[in-house]
Amino acid sequence: MKYLRTGIQLTVALWVVGSLFSVTAQVVDDAPIKINTVLLNVPVVVSDKDGRNITGLKKEDFSVYQEGVKQTIEFFANTEEPLNVAIVVDTSSSVRRVIKSLKKAASDFISTLGPDDKGLLMSFDIDVHLLCELTSDKDDLRKSLNSLFILEGADSLGIDAIYRIHKKEFASIKGRKAIVLITDGGIGGYTPYETWSRMLKESDTAIYPIWFQTRPVVMPNGAKTATLDELLKVPVLEVAFMNRLATDTGGRLFAGEADNFNGAFQRIVDELKKTYVLGFYPTNTDEGKPTNITIKVNRNDAVVRSKKVIQLKPRKKGGK
Repeated sequence: MKYLRTGIQLTVALWVVGSLFSVTAQVVDDAPIKINTVLLNVPVVVSDKDGRNITGLKKEDFSVYQEGVKQTIEFFANTEEPLNVAIVVDTSSSVRRVIKSLKKAASDFISTLGPDDKGLLMSFDIDVHLLCELTSDKDDLRKSLNSLFILEGADSLGIDAIYRIHKKEFASIKGRKAIVLITDGGIGGYTPYETWSRMLKESDTAIYPIWFQTRPVVMPNGAKTATLDELLKVPVLEVAFMNRLATDTGGRLFAGEADNFNGAFQRIVDELKKTYVLGFYPTNTDEGKPTNITIKVNRNDAVVRSKKVIQLKPRKKGGK
């Protein structure tokens, strides 16, 4: 993915320029959500002060506030609710040398899904390929991994793949949803920037990018290797973009090892199986204006990670 079409580069560049000032070494969760429906669903991860995820919480354990006004939780999905996950794999030419270890880790990840969990498999290069529709049949998912192939060429339409999942495969799915995006960065697409950025803010699907390095990244000090936190501090544009995908959707960025993706996949599994979803109808419906939300848990040792700002989508003229 050393070279992308000019239009693809522009899409990513516009997004990254607006993102660099908010990139930090830690994943932050203060990005606005812009919604086009009345009910707002927010993924929530709860841990103790030592970082251990807290499971077994009930709806009554949560409180949601918008600008200090308590909201009524109308929808609640706990950590035992089925999970819907899309595995989205970069198959452009730069990924060739890691595809074998990637397939194995993805197969192991599929094996961790519960009997009621569902998954789909999609790849992207110069086009977007749906290799397996959303299904609870883990054998079908694993078999579809054999369809992953590397196409010569540098274009990498990851943006279009994610946009398609939001608008089609996951459009009518309720409950817990996530996209696991495996790429070495530099993704682009033909989806217009305004459409793409709005979709991220409207979405209730968390994106978990697994970024891995296939070419040297030279740091300001001359070093050719760096930790993920160091790359975020510089920042490296493609890593900053991956981090923005995660923070804007309530997900989290992970770094993968080119020869072993199991560690990154396992950390995502641990988090996905311990994610709650809270749904409420915002009482403050000022359209086009950001408003603050706060989610609390009735435990002294609880640390909550969730969105902190929402933004309602303006209605079309005529009140529609």
